Amino acid sequence: MGLRPGLSLLDVGCGIGRHLARAHGCRVTGVDLTEAYVAVAEALTRRVGLQGAISFRHGSALALPFTDGAFDGAYMLHVGMNVPDRSALFAGVRRVLRPGAVFAVHDVMRLAPGALDFPLPWTSGPEASFVESPAAYRRRSRTAAAAGNRSCVVLVRPAYGESCPASYGAAPDSASIPPRPRVGS
Repeated sequence: MGLRPGLSLLDVGCGIGRHLARAHGCRVTGVDLTEAYVAVAEALTRRVGLQGAISFRHGSALALPFTDGAFDGAYMLHVGMNVPDRSALFAGVRRVLRPGAVFAVHDVMRLAPGALDFPLPWTSGPEASFVESPAAYRRRSRTAAAAGNRSCVVLVRPAYGESCPASYGAAPDSASIPPRPRVGS
């Protein structure tokens, strides 16, 4: 993502903003649909003394409450599987990013066909689970870019590992896994 001091980042789902603000000097704005999560994020940020570098907004990732081109980059960690309309999500994030910005996605993704074994950490049933493949994420991103005529680099990284139930899909062989980008490089 090219992290550096002063970079303005959008944290979709209020994830690791405190780390990026402290370690890289970024200005982070978190948005979350759940008011209670925003309140906890604000309290934690005050506790670690980063309230000058991080702010939070209650709002939907499908209708981001920010002006066009407001951010230098954005990221989303373990949020997409909760969002039924990822096309609208990608279009909204692209809208609030400056042209050429990076949107990094690290999410639970479907790596193989088959039914999921509920309950899962994010939902008790299929009515609230929207897991898709990395290819589907990339396709939705390209569609959002074409519709909005805005350029943006989307980094898609599936979250998987030994801790994931086998029904998420078998982990691919190591030859098919792209190298994990290092934060800040």
